[in-house]
This record gives sequence, C-alpha cells and structure tokens, in this order.
Amino acid sequence: MDEHGHQTHTAPVYITVNKKPVRASADDARFFIAWIDTILKQTEPGGVWSTYFTTERGTIKERYLKARTVYRKILQESGGN
Repeated sequence: MDEHGHQTHTAPVYITVNKKPVRASADDARFFIAWIDTILKQTEPGGVWSTYFTTERGTIKERYLKARTVYRKILQESGGN
C-alpha cells in the first residue's frame, strides 16, 4: 500500500486435474481448522478477543464456520480424517 491505496491484490487460484481439485495436504487443512476453532473460542463472550467483536458477532461467527466447513472438506479430500 501507499498513499494511493492498494497497489497489489491477491486472489485465490483453483486448480483441477482430471476434474478433481488439487489439495495441499491434510496437515495444512488441520492447521486452519485449529486456527479457526481458536478464533471462534477466543471471540465468544468472555473470550480473550471478545472485546474486538462487539457488533455483528453472529455474522462473523457464521463466516468462520463456513470457512471451517471448507477446510474440513479439503481435509477429507486430501485423505485426512
């Protein structure tokens, strides 16, 4: 960023081979599931980070739950449990 705002943007890239998604690893998926679970726990009322989420907590939680669902699917597709 500079005084004119963002100069570079990133975006996801989705790759398929033989009509199946390419997945990084089960370990990567597990990492992000655990990371999301920590965020959900810490942002609940009484959680360490709850003061940062004083409005729209339900909307934010819903988004993290959707993301966790994505990573659980990636875990399953990568052969993890």
